[in-house]
Amino acid sequence: MTAYDSKPGRINEKLIYKCFRLILKIKAHKKLSFGKNLCILGCLPIIKAPRNGRIILGDHVVLNSDFINSNTSLTTRVKFVTGYNGIIKIGNNCDLNGTCMVAYEEIVIGNYCQFASSSLITDNDFHPIDHVSRIAQMKGDSFSFNKVQKKGLHWATMFG
Repeated sequence: MTAYDSKPGRINEKLIYKCFRLILKIKAHKKLSFGKNLCILGCLPIIKAPRNGRIILGDHVVLNSDFINSNTSLTTRVKFVTGYNGIIKIGNNCDLNGTCMVAYEEIVIGNYCQFASSSLITDNDFHPIDHVSRIAQMKGDSFSFNKVQKKGLHWATMFG
């Protein structure tokens, strides 16, 4: 029993979570799989996984997009974006608070991880390296995703 069960006019939290999980399964079709006790707070996450992109969530994962009742100052919903063959794997017992993950290839998060509000986790730098493809991207023309830098940045490179 939750506190919501005993108050008239309130909806059972477990029922809400089950509905959210069902909607998410339908919405994400074959792109998303999740373990037991997925907890979705607030809005449903934004999922963009074209072609063979996949998102795999472990057991007891919390996706927090609750702007009103959250104990952290959220500025965005949880988002998952993959490249054509990208994979995002989240381990067990993880909390994502308005977190955005972008994997052109692969992101793997272990167990027992927490992410602060508006964290961005990515395996790429979002833009083509060569100037011709960058100009095409800025104009809105099509360009090959193969031209996008897909290796993680190293702290020594950024600050060294």
